[in-house]
Amino acid sequence: TIIIPGDVSYDGKNYRVTEIGNSAFLSCQMTSVVLPDNIETIAKSAFEKCKNLSSIGWGQAGKLKEIAQNAFSNCAFETVTIPDGVKTLWNSFNFCRNLQVVTIPASVEEIKSHCFVGCSALTAVHVDPANPNYCAEDGLLFDKQKTILLAYPLACQNKRFILPESVAKIGDLVFYEAGEYPQTVILHAGVTNIGYQSFFFSQLDTLISYSVVPP
Repeated sequence: TIIIPGDVSYDGKNYRVTEIGNSAFLSCQMTSVVLPDNIETIAKSAFEKCKNLSSIGWGQAGKLKEIAQNAFSNCAFETVTIPDGVKTLWNSFNFCRNLQVVTIPASVEEIKSHCFVGCSALTAVHVDPANPNYCAEDGLLFDKQKTILLAYPLACQNKRFILPESVAKIGDLVFYEAGEYPQTVILHAGVTNIGYQSFFFSQLDTLISYSVVPP
């Protein structure tokens, strides 16, 4: 376990640790890390490719605001509960191949649609019902109005997926690397936009669209 101190001394001065910098622990062999209470930002690639990292202590709730691009990419987490107070998630946990369940708090204001791309073991995303910006249903991640599908858990083992009628857009990379499931995806006539590489590298057998003009 690596315990990051809340304060450090250098050249006779004390400094408070408020950020984990870019690539600070890139490719380290740690299995767990404990963050200090005053961390506000986890920067780009801070723990990327820490392939044994399966446990994290987030510190005091409400302090951490942003988990940046690739901050925990290619880590070994099986479950992740984002601490309350975080406002922005980028592609923070992509290619965490062991990740099964993610829980998102009410505080999150922005999630990039490719936040969990490559999480091939993902079975469900949960969102605090008090979150005004996002929601989850049957383990899928949507915006609050359910007009955009942002994440589809690739390990949920549904052979046939029918997009909800309220959804007009499929976000970027949603079905990226979809394997055995789903085998069939059915899009209703109201779908107007399919995001960047939404079905890239998927093994989908059948895609059915009822739109007069293909999205």
